[in-house]
Amino acid sequence: MLDKFAEQNAVMRERYTDEFIMPEALETAYKTFVKACIDYRVSKPKNGKGETSDFIYSLMNDRLVTLTNLTGLPSKITTTLAREVVIDHFNELAEKQSKELNEYERGNF
Repeated sequence: MLDKFAEQNAVMRERYTDEFIMPEALETAYKTFVKACIDYRVSKPKNGKGETSDFIYSLMNDRLVTLTNLTGLPSKITTTLAREVVIDHFNELAEKQSKELNEYERGNF
């Protein structure tokens, strides 16, 4: 099964070479996230047993891999968590810019 996965990946990387261009930090973060999802899904009990085979089968056979596939969380949860991260990120950015503007206005730069 994993050989089939590797074949699919090789074909996609060859076919869409230009689309795989991304910052190394983003690719590393994404792969770390997927590994964390695998660890979570493999250890997560479902009816008293792990759901490893269902999880891998889903990733292998679904046309698209979604956050719900990876995490096992419902879409409403993954969407809410993603929105919370976006809100927090931009609030932190706005706060930083506000502090920098105040420093500039006071001549402390």
